[in-house]
Amino acid sequence: MQHPTPIDHQIKLNTKRYIVSKTDANGIIEYANDYFVEISGYTEAELIGKPHSIVRHPDMPKVVFKMMWDRINKAQNIMAVVKNLAKDGSYYWVVTEFEPKLDPITNEIISHTAFRKAAPARSYRYYGTYLCQTHRDRKRWWSRGK
Repeated sequence: MQHPTPIDHQIKLNTKRYIVSKTDANGIIEYANDYFVEISGYTEAELIGKPHSIVRHPDMPKVVFKMMWDRINKAQNIMAVVKNLAKDGSYYWVVTEFEPKLDPITNEIISHTAFRKAAPARSYRYYGTYLCQTHRDRKRWWSRGK
């Protein structure tokens, strides 16, 4: 799956609207609300059946998503500030929470619903810059073979 090239353009989210998606237990998108479609720039058909990582911004360290998945796969909620990538390369910051759906017989997770809203600027202005810059610096350092 080809990811778009990131550009330096932030999409401002409506603080009164939620981005909602539902994935299967493996993170494959089964549902995307209209606002998710609008903000991501993908059509509903382009999102359904794709891994949720389709909107993962390369500035976000993969370890953040590993920690999130480790928790939500144990039906433990986690709230995270995440930088996502739109189809046109723009980015948007969200606060994400998850709600697992459990099989009533096996008690195994069968799906996750994610509720995302606009992240307050103070939540990413410093931390997001630090986190993403540190991640880029680490990638540059490793690519030099050190």
